[in-house]
Amino acid sequence: MLKFKIHDVAVHWIEGAMESLAGPPEMMPVARDTNPTHWIRRALAAVLGVPLAAQDMADTDSQGSLGLYFHRGKDRHGTKSKKVMAITNKHVASKKTNEDYEYSGRQGARKRYIRNCGHRRFEQLLNETRALLAEKLGDAKQFAEQLAELLAERPEEEDAEYEKDLKDKEQDLKKAESHVGILDDFLKLLKSTWSDSLDRIIAWVDWAPKIANNLDPRRYTRDISAMTLEKDEFVKNFKGNFVYLGAFFFYLSFSHLRLTKT
Repeated sequence: MLKFKIHDVAVHWIEGAMESLAGPPEMMPVARDTNPTHWIRRALAAVLGVPLAAQDMADTDSQGSLGLYFHRGKDRHGTKSKKVMAITNKHVASKKTNEDYEYSGRQGARKRYIRNCGHRRFEQLLNETRALLAEKLGDAKQFAEQLAELLAERPEEEDAEYEKDLKDKEQDLKKAESHVGILDDFLKLLKSTWSDSLDRIIAWVDWAPKIANNLDPRRYTRDISAMTLEKDEFVKNFKGNFVYLGAFFFYLSFSHLRLTKT
């Protein structure tokens, strides 16, 4: 230090906790049909039919969907639980369908995570957004050209029908331009916030018995898995057992649901 003529050095050490300011995105709220993304975002909203992909099977492009939601009254230790769970198929949640699986819950136990949208489904979502954006851009261009033609043909005398046509075309252009802006922002949001598959993890497998068809004389096939939802991603916009039909919801009501582990 003397070589560089530095005689005194004061070192201050400040210890702080790391805090993530981004984090995984919340499931999207359902939008009305006045929003151009209302149908596209169905894959990212907390309703029935959410597309799923097991983290362990990402390389095989194996995908499925969420069956229904249910509340877990008590955990495996008999303690009252507030967790919300969901059902899917065994073959969606597990690579090995001929083996029973149950999450132990022990400290440090590895979880089998479930994503919202596999790679193929997310790419489809992006392509749907791009296609609709291109369509709305085309509409905006067409309405702008039609409006210019109307303005060039403005009659010298007052014409009520002309004024109505002009007003309607201005509204068409304004709506198309608004939809272009909404879809452009939506596409940017998908790319910046949802494109990382790790940020689309929404649950982990809790129970997944092996596929079987010899459990009773009727020989129905059991192909089921129960998963625990990541609360932080669902709590704000959770809809529950609703089927999204575009502009409408259809509510599924269950008087009771019991899963018996065998």
